[in-house]
Amino acid sequence: MVDKALDNCKDAVRSSIIPLLLGDSLSTHRLSAKIYLKTGIVSYVCDENKTLADHISPFSKFFPLFSKNDDEILRGTLDYIASNKEYLPIIIPCSERYTDFVNANLAFLEPRFIISTPEAFFQNNVIRYLVCAKG
Repeated sequence: MVDKALDNCKDAVRSSIIPLLLGDSLSTHRLSAKIYLKTGIVSYVCDENKTLADHISPFSKFFPLFSKNDDEILRGTLDYIASNKEYLPIIIPCSERYTDFVNANLAFLEPRFIISTPEAFFQNNVIRYLVCAKG
């Protein structure tokens, strides 16, 4: 009975965490695969253009960012994502452009998102718990 309750809790946590991987590249897709294989969480790869990997990856979904290098439009899109209070969005910049964007917009992003890096993502206590729970 207790095991079933713990499994339900883990599933609820998994379904509420939304990794938003900013920037679409091979390393982004490797990270989404690692996240999925270690935790069971599907990531969202966010960028302006969809690549072939976005069509075939079972580990991630594509979310378009229509920013055209305009930070105000990008902030508006991210604000829309953050407005859904059912999810815990974690921003992980995966390119220099998005790392620069996150660093320049910390005051806007920090109240709305957990901000991480590819290296630090698995150091988060909740994520570490899910990794241990899956393994």
